[in-house]
Amino acid sequence: MNEVLRQDPWMVGPNSLILKQWSPSFSMEMEKVAKVSIWILFPGLDPYLWSDVVLSKMASKVGKPLFADPVSTAKSKLSFARVLVEADVSHDLPTHVNINTPHLGQVSQKIIYEWLPYFCKCCGKLGHTSSTCKWNKPTDTVF
Repeated sequence: MNEVLRQDPWMVGPNSLILKQWSPSFSMEMEKVAKVSIWILFPGLDPYLWSDVVLSKMASKVGKPLFADPVSTAKSKLSFARVLVEADVSHDLPTHVNINTPHLGQVSQKIIYEWLPYFCKCCGKLGHTSSTCKWNKPTDTVF
């Protein structure tokens, strides 16, 4: 059990699976979670920038880089690089990252998110948005 819990993140398709140890006080109510593991893509990445160091620096603009997928590491498919990051989805995530390079100058690299979870800024939980949150009461004022 401890080994399974340590092997975070678990991925089911493109989605993160969050595992928690059961306890007698366990509740089915979702707890507040804002940091999730998500795959990000860097499409059309210049071959000059295709290295573990540069991919890690670019990914760190989104969150904590965890690892690049094996295809990206082996440079088998050069149409995009793919990196798993732990990102805080309670904030807006960047769509581009700017990189200063000695040979190319400043480069703007597009970021594509393979999947983003629904996050409610009203209650701080994953799985729905503020517009469907049961805690988001309309402010109807009657005079």
